[in-house]
Amino acid sequence: MSDAAEKSEKTTPQQAQTQAKAQASTNGEVEVVSKRSHLRCHLISRTPFYTQDGNASMYELKFTKGNVFMLDALESDHIYHILVGFFIRRSIDNFIGKNSVAAIRLPIDNMLLEQARFYQTSRLCVIIPNDQEPTATVLHQISMLNRLNTKFAIDIDLLMTTAYHDVIHAIDYVFVNSQRNLTEQILLFSSLKEENVKIKLVATNVDNQAQADNCFAMGTDLVLTKYYEAEYKAHDEVTVAQEHELNNDMIVMLNEIFKAEPDFKLLGDIIGKYAFMVGNILNIINITNPRLVGLISTMSHAVTYLGKEQMKNFVCICCAYALRRNQFLEEEYKTHKPTYESLKYALVRARFVENIANIRGNKIEKTLAFQTGLFSMMNSEVNDNSDTTEIKKQIKKLYLDSLKQSESLLSQALICMGAIEDQNLATILASTRNMGVSINVILSSYEDSLIWSNNMISAI
Repeated sequence: MSDAAEKSEKTTPQQAQTQAKAQASTNGEVEVVSKRSHLRCHLISRTPFYTQDGNASMYELKFTKGNVFMLDALESDHIYHILVGFFIRRSIDNFIGKNSVAAIRLPIDNMLLEQARFYQTSRLCVIIPNDQEPTATVLHQISMLNRLNTKFAIDIDLLMTTAYHDVIHAIDYVFVNSQRNLTEQILLFSSLKEENVKIKLVATNVDNQAQADNCFAMGTDLVLTKYYEAEYKAHDEVTVAQEHELNNDMIVMLNEIFKAEPDFKLLGDIIGKYAFMVGNILNIINITNPRLVGLISTMSHAVTYLGKEQMKNFVCICCAYALRRNQFLEEEYKTHKPTYESLKYALVRARFVENIANIRGNKIEKTLAFQTGLFSMMNSEVNDNSDTTEIKKQIKKLYLDSLKQSESLLSQALICMGAIEDQNLATILASTRNMGVSINVILSSYEDSLIWSNNMISAI
């Protein structure tokens, strides 16, 4: 063989990456430019699995196909990059919080088994792809991974009609489509429960609160959706009086934090009336700025050390938390910790919109970005009594006013964030073009927002 022919058969990593980019372009796929390996995957979305009481201890994570912007297309070569990038190099706690499980649709092969032997996968739930053949090798690998504490989830049709039924002992979650004959699917699941008592039923394709409530009423253990808020007890007369005062103070706080120059003395006076708000603001400051522990005693101190913009953001979080917490009796709060999954969504939105505004926004947009993103979801955070209806009206007014002052950037950022939550790739790309930013900026901002929001939740 000639030297030229031998050279032509050898392909360097750089050449392989160039060829992959060219192939993606030929197929009409959108490329995510990366300075690292073309196999590096980017997180696109995070969706909670809710229990009926509103808690979420597992999340479905969806990733790009390496540097190709598409969903549910991960291959064997991507497994290493996901486990190292999201479980090892950056702890999975950053993306889903402590003690939660990450459910990811991954191919089952020797690569996954080898990585599971080296890396901790007890917080990984593998969603078995519908197009993966249940060969004898695959079934053996599932059994081996199960011994390494890896969890598995599977669609009920795939489990009932293929050889995957032979490893039902290793299955932890069974998916049913809530848009189909749910009663029939639940009956099928009941027969599976006799063979494996630990498996749980998960309803998917849940598009609203009513569907989620119906799924729980019919006996599902979990719902995979962003549209769920648990119901809570009514309040007694004393608590209603306390709520009335707090709600009035919240309206004053809302008006201030949407101003370009808030009155921090007024905000400090309101926060000082409520011990839980004082605790929140101090926890947030201490977690984000450990060097200031013990130095902050007044609002003026905080503004001096942190600056007006950062302090305004912290007050926004404190206000949003107060609106959510106000649904609970004081006695009930001590024994029944409120869930804050929708507040997590709001914090992610706030950080994401702020990131985009800092890159592309004018001065007004940068000033309004954080609170606009945060309170874009606050309508679902308050009760329907007369007081909170006034808060809803005020939030809506301030939110719409802030969008009017923006030159469409904040609106486009929220459209993009909503598309990420709904996993609508076409809308993500359209809003990205409208904002004049790259898809890399969007995905990096989203990952940063998840990490930041988990830190904030731990503070409050």
